[in-house]
Parts: sequence; C-alpha cells; structure tokens
Amino acid sequence: MGTQEGERDWVDVANDLLSKYPIKLRLRKLTDCDANVFTALYENILGEKVPGENVVSGDKESITNLLEIFDGLLEYLKEEISEESQNGGKQIPFSFNSLTPKYVFLSN
Repeated sequence: MGTQEGERDWVDVANDLLSKYPIKLRLRKLTDCDANVFTALYENILGEKVPGENVVSGDKESITNLLEIFDGLLEYLKEEISEESQNGGKQIPFSFNSLTPKYVFLSN
C-alpha cells in the first residue's frame, strides 16, 4: 500500500486530468477512481477516433485504431525506459503484464 501522501499525489493527477475536459467528476480519494472515471477520460481523450461502443460491438476499424494507439503507447514507454537506462537511472522491477517482467529505470 502507498502512503497517504503518495495517494494524494495520484488523486491530484487524476483531478488535473479530469479538469482538462468537460467532465463533472472529481476524486477525494484514490478509490474514487472507478470505471466511470476511466471511461470518461478515455472518451474525452480519444474523442470520436475510437468510440468504446464500436470496439465492444466488434467494429474492425475501431478495434484496429485502438490497437494502434496501444501499440504506439507501448513503443513510447519502451523508448522512455531505454533512455532512462542509458542515462544511468535506477533500475526497478516493472511489468507491462504479469507474464513479461520488464524493468523501469528511475533517475537519481
């Protein structure tokens, strides 16, 4: 479990994200961050590019668009990790999924 201070930081991050869009949700504690928050952020950030209901209904173009977004995000994260490791960052265990352990490098 994280500290209350660490939790407060993430609540601030979430509220900052929410305030950037016309979303009438605000968090008081980290556990307030439920599916409604993620759905609202998803829909506002991605807009009409990948409507969630189209993915759920099996629309092939929407599915491939979402996969392309995730692929780009994963590539970005890998590049960031690689840059940090080359800059002498501190290595800590991290996993993109439970089957493939990776490492994240944090700057000192």
